[in-house]
Amino acid sequence: MFRRDRSVDPIFEPSEHLFFRVPPDAVLGGVDPVDIRFPEFSVNRGKHGYYWYLLYPKYFDFGVVEFLVSDIPTPLQSEGGVEYAFRPEHDPEADNYAHSEVRTFKGKTRHKKSSLPEGIKKEFRESLVQRMALIHDPREPNPF
Repeated sequence: MFRRDRSVDPIFEPSEHLFFRVPPDAVLGGVDPVDIRFPEFSVNRGKHGYYWYLLYPKYFDFGVVEFLVSDIPTPLQSEGGVEYAFRPEHDPEADNYAHSEVRTFKGKTRHKKSSLPEGIKKEFRESLVQRMALIHDPREPNPF
């Protein structure tokens, strides 16, 4: 779980699982698309950790959903013809080597501003939420 001296792993296979922590009410009503933040949102990589790493140290009442790298909708084009792409990037933290972010790119440049066309946000969120699967229900017995 800890980074220690491990370097960034930039290679994501399309079949790699990504894990996303969701609030407890998302388990009953489904993931709320607005829980997906822009221009980037945090996930954990299945290649470098277990889904339950997302629950430590204070999120044991949360759920976890998973999706594949290939499920990330990209590219998307705004009404004005601007193309936005989304891709995962490994962004390890000292206490969470698996931490990554799904980041937004405008053309070939990383888009760091929080403002994106509403149509792009809506299309991205709705498409990705449909592909997410609940893998940890906090109402179930603790698996660890």
